[in-house]
Amino acid sequence: MNFRDMACAARGMPRLLKRTNRWCIALATIWICLIGAGRLNAQDAEDQAIDAICKLDAISPNDYQRISGWVELQLKKLAAVPETSRPAEVTKFRERFKARYDNKENTPQCKAQLAIQAAGVAVAKFADAKLDRFIAAALARALLDMDRIETLPGLLAGLKSSQPAARSLSARALEKLKTAIVGEKDKLDQTIAALREAGVNEPNSFVLQKIYSAFPIATPPGPVVDAILAILDKRLATRKQSPICDGAEIAAFEFLRTPAVVGAMTPEQRSQLAKSVATFLRLDAERYGAAELSFEEMDRLERSLDAEEDIFSQIVPGKGGKIRDALAANGHDGRAEVMTQSYLWIGNSQNNEAGALNATPLNVPIGAP
Repeated sequence: MNFRDMACAARGMPRLLKRTNRWCIALATIWICLIGAGRLNAQDAEDQAIDAICKLDAISPNDYQRISGWVELQLKKLAAVPETSRPAEVTKFRERFKARYDNKENTPQCKAQLAIQAAGVAVAKFADAKLDRFIAAALARALLDMDRIETLPGLLAGLKSSQPAARSLSARALEKLKTAIVGEKDKLDQTIAALREAGVNEPNSFVLQKIYSAFPIATPPGPVVDAILAILDKRLATRKQSPICDGAEIAAFEFLRTPAVVGAMTPEQRSQLAKSVATFLRLDAERYGAAELSFEEMDRLERSLDAEEDIFSQIVPGKGGKIRDALAANGHDGRAEVMTQSYLWIGNSQNNEAGALNATPLNVPIGAP
């Protein structure tokens, strides 16, 4: 080959390479589309299979596994999305799950099994301390949306999740299921025990508020009172280290101030309640005395003080101070009077002056240390 032929060949190489590249790109595109279509067809086939199962009046154990597999598949799809895109995908997950559960063609048996199988998956997933926060929240939200007693095992497992969002959503779901839970003794006992354990170990005040609100209204209320008192005792250690009122206990106080609950308490429960709430009252009154408070914390403190005094007025009627009157008259401008009225309940340790709660049978230490 002479120099001219070589030059011509060289000029033709770019065109050849371009054509080759176009073919490679085209083949790759076709291959990717085929893979995507295969995955889509697999997903469509799974959805179609669940559609068929959910129209059945009698669902077999094999069908249970298929439904459980569908739940697992949705979670795997969510986990496969890049983390930066996962928040948006959580919304899509919820929409897919709700669409599946709310399908008008679903039989009652299908709905029940969707709840049961989703709860079973949740029990296993929530046991993983490294579970992704988005997946944990998506799964707890799905259980919350279904609002069925069959999800209870998953919700109780969710209270132990390493992810705060899952714990919060699980507590919210339990709150919605209060009536159903109270109707079954074994489920009631399980729920109270689980909420007690969760509350004692909960570090997040927002989640703790949801846990307090989730306690079922049992009759008699004794077991619930014992559980809440155990949480309050644990919380006092934390509150003493930080003067800020986060308001988590407001939900607990609202339950404890209910006349029927106070009236059903044993003398031992009343004494323990008085000691715990008296210390909260002191801490709240002292904090309320701060010159500068945010509007949010001021509101939390006023609501706490109101509930705390209401509890005491039922335990020792006709005695103690008038904190609520002081709040109604002057609000934060009368914070010094609020402290004065609190002493009439808990006593003043500086002057060794006893208050209404320091006498027998409550025997709260003067000053509620």
